[in-house]
Amino acid sequence: MKIRAYFQHMPPYSGAAALRGQSVVAGLVALSTSSQSKVEVYTTTPNARPLPGARVQTLPVREVENAEGLLSRIRGEVQMGLAAARAMFSDACDLAVISTPGYLAALVIAARARRKRVPYVLELRDVYPQVYAEAGLVSKTTWLYRFFEKRSQRLYEGAALVVCATQGLAREVARSAPRAQVAHVYNGFPASLTLRKPIKHERFTVCFHGTMGFFQDIETLVDVARRLQPQGVDVVVIGYGRKESLLRQSPLPNLRFLGRLPFDETIAEVERCHLGLCLRLDDDISRDAFPVKVWEYIGLGMPSVVTPPCEAGEFLQANGCGLQLPAGDGERIASEVLALRADSASLARMAQQCQSAWHTLTRDETGLAVARLALAAVRRD
Repeated sequence: MKIRAYFQHMPPYSGAAALRGQSVVAGLVALSTSSQSKVEVYTTTPNARPLPGARVQTLPVREVENAEGLLSRIRGEVQMGLAAARAMFSDACDLAVISTPGYLAALVIAARARRKRVPYVLELRDVYPQVYAEAGLVSKTTWLYRFFEKRSQRLYEGAALVVCATQGLAREVARSAPRAQVAHVYNGFPASLTLRKPIKHERFTVCFHGTMGFFQDIETLVDVARRLQPQGVDVVVIGYGRKESLLRQSPLPNLRFLGRLPFDETIAEVERCHLGLCLRLDDDISRDAFPVKVWEYIGLGMPSVVTPPCEAGEFLQANGCGLQLPAGDGERIASEVLALRADSASLARMAQQCQSAWHTLTRDETGLAVARLALAAVRRD
């Protein structure tokens, strides 16, 4: 088989989609039993890390960041899609794996795949144009929103399979495109996290890490840090994005903002903390979310607190390894943090429950699951 895959980002880029891409490609390589099989990966990440058994190629286009304006992102994503489509379908291909983000790039690549009659599997991390609407970029009453709705329906129904990162996303795809073949496979976490034995900070410390985009509640994070400061609790924040200025400008002595770090350095900072935070706004996208940072907290055996009540929060509560709280309530969040600091037995019990939830949730296993579903969908067709 000739398998071509598009992931906008790949390692050493430290984002969630890049790490998912690495695991899926490793799964495709592992399941490609024939010596004639070839797996090729196309990305915009400069100096992308080589992957055993696969050919990784950086496309001759610029990287597109979430912090860019809408028009700049549109131009960049379309250019990515055109470059990827030309490279992926320059000759015969048996399977295309197309990941979002970026959404517009995926539309372009999938359209070319349909014209070339190449079966494709869509690896989906967000639903569009719903994300545009929740971020305030496009109103649901406009012709542009309806236009993208139709394009997304064609994207989903034209796929041999749509693999979603959460159950909520899978439900939304099934609602938008009833004829689509849909499955869900969680992101999971690197198995190496379970082997780490960190030395915790002397002072009780909570952390937040990841992209600080439209849906991250950085305002409440700063408020929580302010409320914890008189109580001697530190807050470590790692990441980047359009809201990072709120952290850079904060004068709070207990708030330490480290900016953007490579994945290994991020984990080295996170693992020394006692409690993880995942604070998002109260919107439809967040309520269906299971952010990768929560998986990483679980893999590190670290209890966490998430807002708003969502798929990740339901998992944490069902497995006894964290809490879900209403979004935007800094007083309540700070109160729960202090309660957990005071109740070391409950905190230790939650940490133990994180370890009990490890089974089949490592990124190696979830990457293999995506690859297995992708290959089965093509053989079924």
